[in-house]
Amino acid sequence: MNPLTLKATAKLLAKTLFTPFGPSRPSKKVVMKELKEVMKFDEASYETWEKVPFSVQNEGNEILGDYYPVPNAKGICILAHGFGKNRYAMLPQAQVFRELGYTTVTFDQRRFGESKAKNGTFSLKEATDLLALVRWAREKWGADTRVIVLGVSMGAMTVMNAIGHENCGINAAVEDCGPTSLMTVAPLLHEGLFKAKNPYLLDIIRKTAKHYGINADEIRPIEGVRKSTVPLLVVHGAADSAVPVSDAEQILEASNHPLSRKVIFEGREHAYSVVDYEKYKMTVAEFLGDVFLED
Repeated sequence: MNPLTLKATAKLLAKTLFTPFGPSRPSKKVVMKELKEVMKFDEASYETWEKVPFSVQNEGNEILGDYYPVPNAKGICILAHGFGKNRYAMLPQAQVFRELGYTTVTFDQRRFGESKAKNGTFSLKEATDLLALVRWAREKWGADTRVIVLGVSMGAMTVMNAIGHENCGINAAVEDCGPTSLMTVAPLLHEGLFKAKNPYLLDIIRKTAKHYGINADEIRPIEGVRKSTVPLLVVHGAADSAVPVSDAEQILEASNHPLSRKVIFEGREHAYSVVDYEKYKMTVAEFLGDVFLED
């Protein structure tokens, strides 16, 4: 690619990261089709779940989502979807937690799904949205409610940033295929999309982020892990071509909790570890069993 083309692709990617549009903002129908065809998700079973829509305000942003109550719930799991998805992308993980006895909460991150946000921040302000949901959950279900958070890809970045906040109110966290930082994963995204390295990319991302009041170099969720004392389950697909497995290793190393652990899913691509449903469920169950001293 010549310099003009490289600058153009860098601007396109930078714009998409903070103001996703078109295919990067899929509808419920598109996401549900992928769940059914690729992840073999049972949509008919999902339609039997009790679903309650909700809205929570945070710093001028309206967070829209659904919660799915179960009888005699052990606690609450709040699930954060990845880039280019919406709340429905988290239904397979929600099913895992439902079967383990948890009421589940899904929501649209900024600029995705039904969110009216003008732009996203690739996990920075989204983390404060997640913390607002944690507070809302404790107000709704009780201050002593067990609260778990799980995020996939960019949603995992949201989770890692959130657990780095003091008094976050989170009892346990699962990060599934999250990168250590935006500025390390962005060049890989560009190479995957445009089959070329781009020397202009990071500076253009910085300028674009600054336009939205964001410091792109601060989007380093691994720092949230370093500051956190929350037990963390790190999940990653061995065949992930978007985020290297080495990121999972760095994230686990950054965790301060003795019960934190890493589980690699052989042969699985980015964000598809949950396709190995029984292993995923067992992995989560064993982690929660150790954290909460359950059999």
